[in-house]
Order: sequence, then structure tokens, then C-alpha cells
Amino acid sequence: MQSELASLGFHSIAPDLPAGEPEAGADRYAEVVAEALSTATDDLVVVPHSLAGLYAPTVATRIGAIGIVNLAALTPQPGSSGLKQSKALPGIYCEEYRTAPMTRHDDGSTSLPEDIARELMYHDLDEPQIVEALPHLRPQYWTPWVEPCPLSQWPAGLQYSHVACEGDRVLGAEGMHDGAARTEAPLTWIAGGHIPMLSHPREAAAAVVAATRDW
Repeated sequence: MQSELASLGFHSIAPDLPAGEPEAGADRYAEVVAEALSTATDDLVVVPHSLAGLYAPTVATRIGAIGIVNLAALTPQPGSSGLKQSKALPGIYCEEYRTAPMTRHDDGSTSLPEDIARELMYHDLDEPQIVEALPHLRPQYWTPWVEPCPLSQWPAGLQYSHVACEGDRVLGAEGMHDGAARTEAPLTWIAGGHIPMLSHPREAAAAVVAATRDW
């Protein structure tokens, strides 16, 4: 997807986020992103995917971004946690993902078994893409999920847009509509499953760029 964004005239970076740090929460993720963008001088847009949507507003505030385009991503509720939100609105996740067996490790992290990843995340990729993607799966610690969003309200002037995937087997449509309604932001649907950056990179890049045109 980065090459597709470049073809549209936009530079992008994909920093290595601290998913392997047990205590890393929104502030730590924001710190890592800020370090990666320390020399950036252009207008910045945060494009979180999946769980990253929960700490995207904290990141955007830290780096002075003009807005956020959620790409198949969760939307936080200031002062609440993803866990609390999911209990109030189970439809944030698709039923097949919410009930899927995960590999739980003694250190508190979880991993996605290969068969579950193939069925729910990579189902619309071809086999060579799946083989290439699988080694990039790694254990996830869940501080960003259980900690309350550190913001008490949406940052003033921060733009929001949402891009959701019609074939997403992880995030549910109910949650996508809820996030768009709470941020009073447009919601665009594109083809593809939960990883449109791989399955539909051209459509995903075009939707992200289009979402920023009226800002």
C-alpha cells in the first residue's frame, strides 16, 4: 500500500510499534511514532489499522497531525477502554473472531494461530501472499485494549474519517458505524477483508487519500 500511496503523491512510513512491550500503552505508542517522524515537516495524517485505532488520537495529538483516517480500525471512546466498549457493544468484533481460540502465553500476550489467521485475516489473499505475511504475525500484549483512552475529549480541530472493508471477518459493521457516528465523520466501504493493505492496496490507498480531500 505504501507504493500505491507514493503513486498518488503521498509519502508514508510504517513505524515498528511496541506490541512486544508488556506495559506499552497509548503514550508509549505515541512516543515511538513521534520518534519515527522527528524530521517530518509536511502535514501529517495518522492511518491506524485494527487495534491501533484505539491509540490513534493520542498519537495524532502528540505529533500534531491534521487528522486520522481509520483503516479497518477500532475507534476509542475518550475516558473508556476498548474492553469496556466491547462489553457495551459486542458487535465491535465479528462473532467468528470474537469466539475464535487464541494462543495465550504465560506472560500475558496472545498469538493468532495460523489456521485462524488464514480463515479470518488472510482469506482474500493468494497463497504466496499468505506465506509471506504469516511470519510477520507476532505476540500482542493488550495494554492498549484494557487501558482507558487517556484523552478526556476529542482534540479540537482534529479531522476524522473511516474506511471499512466489506469482507472484514474481524471488525463488525456495527462497530464501524458506531465509530463513525461518535466522531461525526464519514464512513467509506471498500472491497476486501481485514488486511486491505495487502489484498486491495490500490483501493485502500485511494480511499485514504479521498477521505482527506475535504479537510
